[in-house]
Amino acid sequence: EAVAAAALGELPGGDPVMHFYEQFLAAYDPRLRAARGVFFTPEPVVTYLVESSDAVLRGSLGLALGLADDTRWGAYAAARGLAVPPGIDPSCPFVQIVDPAAGTGTFVVAVIRRAHATMQARWSAAGQDPTQQRTSWTAYARERLLPRLRGVERMVAPWVIANLRLAMLLEETGFAGQVDAPVLLLGDTLGAVELLTRPISVVLGNPPYGREAPGSAGGGWIRGTGVGWAPLADFVEPARQAGAGAHVKNLYNLYVYFWRWACW
Repeated sequence: EAVAAAALGELPGGDPVMHFYEQFLAAYDPRLRAARGVFFTPEPVVTYLVESSDAVLRGSLGLALGLADDTRWGAYAAARGLAVPPGIDPSCPFVQIVDPAAGTGTFVVAVIRRAHATMQARWSAAGQDPTQQRTSWTAYARERLLPRLRGVERMVAPWVIANLRLAMLLEETGFAGQVDAPVLLLGDTLGAVELLTRPISVVLGNPPYGREAPGSAGGGWIRGTGVGWAPLADFVEPARQAGAGAHVKNLYNLYVYFWRWACW
């Protein structure tokens, strides 16, 4: 209660849920926070990364609605003279967004805000009034946005906060009804290769930082645990072959594991 009172009594602006969580976690279990490399990502950094990703999708990849775009793989490939990659359903949207270490859902929330702003501008230009825009947003978010967006978090406390923030944001934007499928998953991205099976095209997030010993058992399947194939070896072996083996120890870190996952 003392932590809650302190958090709610001195809010310097921004998201009050986040201010509460940061102070709560620092007081409740600071060792867990440090061990798992859990730190707050400032909102300006999140905004920059989300806006930059949106700009790349619009400019470099020709998707007019950026993160809000749900063009299908078949249509995208046909428009650019490409072949749909093996194993990809042509009816699957090209823009599939994942935060593999979602924490309190900061990036997921920012993506939804960006998509909402994009679609509101389009509907307003089409002459829709506020009531029509809310109806359009509910249908679009349920059918065309949220199914393309996932966040994964392994710690229960931030996962709960993330779901709270998601519910509050949807209510704020005028979304009506229930979400059909979970957007935020409680699990370990590095712990199971089959956790995220969609053809991901956008990875957004701020992975945790935490050094490990080369002989440790961390890193899950990225280190080869349980699957016999170690994607991290694709980083380690070239470094050793180039004579930089003394620096390989720096690759045994949680953020590198997530970077390797993103490349995969």
